[in-house]
Amino acid sequence: MYKVHDSFNTPPLKASLWRYIDFTKFVSLLEKQALFFSNAANFSDPFEGAYPTRNLELVSEDYRPQKQAFTKSVGNSLFVNCWHLSDFESEAMWRLYSDSERGIAIRTTVDGLIKSFRCDADVYIGAVNYVDFSTEVIDEGTVFLPYLTKRKSFEYEREVRAITLNAVPDDRERLGASAEWVGTGIYYSVDLDLLVDEVLVAPQSEDWFVDLVQAVVKRYGLNTCVTRSTLADTPPWWMHKSQRLPGLLDELSSMLGEDFQLTTLSNAKVSHQGHQGLGVHYEDYASYVRLNFGTSTAETDTEP
Repeated sequence: MYKVHDSFNTPPLKASLWRYIDFTKFVSLLEKQALFFSNAANFSDPFEGAYPTRNLELVSEDYRPQKQAFTKSVGNSLFVNCWHLSDFESEAMWRLYSDSERGIAIRTTVDGLIKSFRCDADVYIGAVNYVDFSTEVIDEGTVFLPYLTKRKSFEYEREVRAITLNAVPDDRERLGASAEWVGTGIYYSVDLDLLVDEVLVAPQSEDWFVDLVQAVVKRYGLNTCVTRSTLADTPPWWMHKSQRLPGLLDELSSMLGEDFQLTTLSNAKVSHQGHQGLGVHYEDYASYVRLNFGTSTAETDTEP
């Protein structure tokens, strides 16, 4: 269950959190009804759990390797579940942590995440602090702080971490029925209806994949909205290149195969004359707007 800890800067309860995963991990979430907490020792960032240079310079040179080694070793007992803090979905997160065609984004709130836990373990939730490791000093109050601190280069992640501390993760009796140890981490039970506010399907996904995700969510009885991300949508009233000038004129010239001159309903004159090629003469600005963008409005009738 969630527990307050002074070392953790928990965001506001209404703040939105996102988790970007592939389809197989999404199905695993539904099947197990549990969030996966990865062992911090397995993280790829070599600075994970390390103290900044300035912290180490405050102790004797002989003790620095021991200090750094101790904090790194703590990672063997820490298990972390990561979320992205943002009011909006992130195009960058789709590319980095999911798939633009087959990925899934889950949206929740800090409050939803807190209330969803059904495990016996203490779960702490806090935002990661991003600092300059060459110049800044971080607090050393608890073993958690190095795992809530990352280099400035990772600031785009806006990461919020749910963390548990378990010194004997493979002790199944100690974990109880609400958790499952799998070697690289631990699954902790959650109430999915409290956790999942919305499911977004990858921006470039095809219709069949959206239908599949909706069917899977329905089969598992999850009461949530499933929609395709709008990041790949075209702007309102957008016309594809083949529908715009000069695309239309090229198609018209090819169809007629000879010189021509005509007046459009927008009062623009379109012609093709020998070596001069295609040409368009607009009667006025409103004529230009009507021909290129459709019916004019009061706003577009006047040239800016």
